[in-house]
Amino acid sequence: MKYRQTVLMALSLGIIILFFMPWVVMQEGFDMFAESENSGYSGFELVRGIQYAAPLVSSFGNAYGFPLASKLIYLGYVLWLIPILGILAIVLSGLRNRAAYRIHRIQFIGVVVLGVLAVVGVSVNADIRELYTSVLSTSLFFWLMLTFGLLGILVSLKQEKKR
Repeated sequence: MKYRQTVLMALSLGIIILFFMPWVVMQEGFDMFAESENSGYSGFELVRGIQYAAPLVSSFGNAYGFPLASKLIYLGYVLWLIPILGILAIVLSGLRNRAAYRIHRIQFIGVVVLGVLAVVGVSVNADIRELYTSVLSTSLFFWLMLTFGLLGILVSLKQEKKR
């Protein structure tokens, strides 16, 4: 592929943009948040909300005997790596640094792993799945980000075979 680096840069930029687009949206029939201006939550808003939700989740976890699980909410800060790695990869690609391909690959694999973990996490527990599907739905932007991550992995693997 002649324009492999440009494709990787475009996929990383797409992932960065999709990080700030709504990933989950409220169901149309759910009226509880009808007055709320925000009917969708992006990756950025999810990370920003951790500081408000963490004490509540932690106290519930401790009260119901799940102290370790209550601390897992802090893993949400890992989402910040998605745009940070994307920006770093684009800059390094622009500078023609050899480490850029590795950073791109780390970003793409991270996006896919985090996306799959989120989907599996919601799907495994029946209570969470029922709550999630009755209140929220996954947005097209979330699935596009996963698709960009998969395409990025495929392009970078194809590049690796050519070396």
